[in-house]
Amino acid sequence: MPTSSDPQAYDRLLPKIREALRDQFVGNLEKLPPLSELHYTFDQPLHGDGWHTRETDGRLYWRFTGPASTATLYFARIVANQRTLSLRVFHAVTPEHLDTLTVRYNGVPLTPACKSDGKLNYLIPELAFTERDYTFIEITTLQTKRPDSGDNRLLGIALSAIHVT
Repeated sequence: MPTSSDPQAYDRLLPKIREALRDQFVGNLEKLPPLSELHYTFDQPLHGDGWHTRETDGRLYWRFTGPASTATLYFARIVANQRTLSLRVFHAVTPEHLDTLTVRYNGVPLTPACKSDGKLNYLIPELAFTERDYTFIEITTLQTKRPDSGDNRLLGIALSAIHVT
């Protein structure tokens, strides 16, 4: 397995890794009833890839994206009323990583609705709500990088919560 010092090697293997993980996650999620909304925090188990290990300050949990530039999450099927996705941003390795963040919901690109107080909101178009038995969220940033703090990990954006209402 590639190390975090070689993100290109990780990116080359990523399609095969994602396919194997997707099959495992989807098999478990298809058995769950649909959700009317989602309130996910990073102290909960994560079904996805492209994330570093969970971190905490004792009251809040978060995860950084990385070492690749794309991170994924899988949830049971979500049948939301208002069709809004909110990301609670804990930290970004650079301001540019936050400014260039893109989100796909079941493969459909989302348009940012507003940004305020560490929260990014996106409108989810009707066509993103599919008949499949699970929900797939993909978050992409610029190429990850090592922070100035001497941390050796390749980091992108740290999120503390994801909501779909």
